[in-house]
Amino acid sequence: MDAKELKKYIIENKLIIDVLEKLGCHSFVNYSKELRCALPGDNDNSKVSVFDDLSVRVFTKGETIYGSIYDLIMFINKSSFVEALKTCNLVLGLKYSTINKEKSIDHLEFFKKIKKKKNNSELETYEISLLDRYSDIPHIDLIRKDGIMQDIIDKYHIKFDDKSNRIVFPHFIHNDKSKIVGLVGRTVNPAYESLKIPKYFPVDGYKYEKSKNLYGLSHNLENIKKDGLVIVFESEKSVLKSDMFKMPYGVSVGSHDISEFQKKLLISLNVEIVIAFDKDVEKSHVERLVRDMSRFRKVSFIEDKWKLLKEKDCCVDRGYKRFHYLIRHRHYL
Repeated sequence: MDAKELKKYIIENKLIIDVLEKLGCHSFVNYSKELRCALPGDNDNSKVSVFDDLSVRVFTKGETIYGSIYDLIMFINKSSFVEALKTCNLVLGLKYSTINKEKSIDHLEFFKKIKKKKNNSELETYEISLLDRYSDIPHIDLIRKDGIMQDIIDKYHIKFDDKSNRIVFPHFIHNDKSKIVGLVGRTVNPAYESLKIPKYFPVDGYKYEKSKNLYGLSHNLENIKKDGLVIVFESEKSVLKSDMFKMPYGVSVGSHDISEFQKKLLISLNVEIVIAFDKDVEKSHVERLVRDMSRFRKVSFIEDKWKLLKEKDCCVDRGYKRFHYLIRHRHYL
């Protein structure tokens, strides 16, 4: 099959996980219209995102790759496009052909494909009573390992699910702290990597598109507006630590990128935006995000020029003093 036919074949037959597994990818997690997984030889399943149309986004140490499933194969195998196409056919047991079949040309084909799309930007919400099925007793990892205090656990309604053995982080809709849109569970199994258990996974099927929300905004909006500052982190844990360190201005985007919806939401706050991604995210990627939003708002970012953090740390991971130092010395383009 040629490139176009093959993509259609994979989508219609729901074979994307089969393809990715045969390429060595693993630790799959579904988030609505986005499939995340880890690259071969890596355990971070937040670096690869594959969308419904087989477009991909890959975060690497050197660059961020945007493209199609073929670009992902080219990156993994360090191959050309033609070789990637052959590989994709091969792993599915199909024949590759470069011969174009003659087709009658329909000049109206493009217009026939245009359909009215309903606005799907709204997320399904659930009542806060949904959390009653989970334990209020915090898991020891949350206190001993992460150092999260009980008042912060209570504020963000963090629970524990005995059934899945996961700490439960409820995600509230950005503008209402009584409405839940998803439940993200973090495993407490210390051998999750060797057992190939995803570190983060939706609890009881309550998954949603993180790119259409900002974790923590509902609970920190008043402080953000009052003090004119919002700090954009990757993970939920960083939002909690920031709050614990007397800076209740944190939100989490759930990845190494900021979606168009999240950018608009941040800009609408009319405050300074501080990007505080983990240290291993390339500076060039962070600078691009800063430039995108600095046309509309004052935007700064955290850069660890003083080597206060370890390679994969967020600015909150090395304690109160280092966090506040990095915030005070944040950078502007």
